[in-house]
Amino acid sequence: MHPSAWLRRQRLSRRHLFTPLLLSLGVLVGIAIGLGEPSPWHLLRGAFDGRWLAVALLLLGASLGLRTLRLRWLAAGRLSWRAAWRVQLWWEFAGTVTPSSIGGAPAAVYFMCRERMRAGVASSVALLAVLFDQLWLATLVFALCVSAWYVPLFPLGGALKGGAVLLLALPLGWTGLLGYLVLRPDWIPRIGQRICRLGLFRRYQELVQRELQELVVRSREFRRRPLGFFFKGYALTLLVWLTRMGVLLAVVASLVPSADWLLLFLRQALLLLGGLLIPTPGGSGGVEGLFMLLVAPLLPRAFRVPILGLWRLLTYHLLVLSGLGLLARQVRKGRTACRRAMAPLTPQVEYS
Repeated sequence: MHPSAWLRRQRLSRRHLFTPLLLSLGVLVGIAIGLGEPSPWHLLRGAFDGRWLAVALLLLGASLGLRTLRLRWLAAGRLSWRAAWRVQLWWEFAGTVTPSSIGGAPAAVYFMCRERMRAGVASSVALLAVLFDQLWLATLVFALCVSAWYVPLFPLGGALKGGAVLLLALPLGWTGLLGYLVLRPDWIPRIGQRICRLGLFRRYQELVQRELQELVVRSREFRRRPLGFFFKGYALTLLVWLTRMGVLLAVVASLVPSADWLLLFLRQALLLLGGLLIPTPGGSGGVEGLFMLLVAPLLPRAFRVPILGLWRLLTYHLLVLSGLGLLARQVRKGRTACRRAMAPLTPQVEYS
C-alpha cells in the first residue's frame, strides 16, 4: 500500500507518529524540572565548544552514509545510491516509531520492494543486515561482560553485577538463532505452506511460496560467499556503530573535555543494549531515563540535561522529523498521482 493511502486510511496515524517525539520531549522536560538546577546558561556559554558539535554532525552523517553503503552492497547493486539512501532513511524513521526490539527492518523490506526488488531478495538483504548488527552487539556484550570485572560499569554497585552479566548474555543466544535463520532457512517454506493452508491465506499460497523459495536461494548464495564477505560486512557494521556511538562522545566533549572516555563509552554501550528492551517506540522516554542512570553520573550536574537534550536531538528527534518530512512528501506525491489518474474520468462539458 502506498504510504499516502495508508496515512489517509488510519485516523490515528498522525498521533502514533508524533507520540514518540512528544514522549521523549516530555521526559526531557520532566528531568530538567526534577533536577531543579538554577539556570546554567552562563556556564554553557563559557564551556561550549562548537567545533565538537560539528564533529558530532559529521559522525551522524557518516553513520547514515555507511548504512546506505552497506545496504547497497548487500543488495549486490540492485539498488541505486539514491534508492539505497531513500530506503535507509525509511529504515531509520521506522526504527524511531516502532519498539527498539522490532526496529525498522520490516519497513525496509517494504520500501525495497517498492524499488522493484523481489520480496524474497529484500527479506534476505534486511535479515543479513540485522545479522551483522547482532554480531556487533554480541561482540559488545562480550566486551561488557569482561570489562564489568575491571571497571565500575554498573552504577548500582557490585551486587547486581552477576545478574546483569547474565542478562547481557541473552543477546548471544538471539544472535545464534538469527544466524541460523538467515543462513539455514530451508525449513521456512514448510512453515509458510502450512500457514497458507488456512482459508484466510489460501489465495496467497503461490505468491508466498515463490518468495520464500527466493529467500532460500539467496541464503544458499550467502553460504557460498567467501569468508572475506562476512569480514567486510562486519567491518562496515563496526564502522556504522562506532560512528553512531561517537556522536555522544563528541557532544560530551563540546562541554566536558575532561570526561572519563573509556567508562563513558562502556556506559553508552550498556545504554544501547538496555534501549533494546524498552517497549516504547524508539525507546522514547526510557532511553532518557537510562541516560540519567548510566551516563549522567559521569558528567557535571549542570551539564547533564543539556548534553542529554542535544544528544537526543541529533540521534532521535532529527530522524523523526526527517522521516515525517519524507512521509509528507510521499503523501503529496500520492495525491498528485491520484489527481492525474482521475483526470481522464472527469466529464468534459462543451458549451455551445
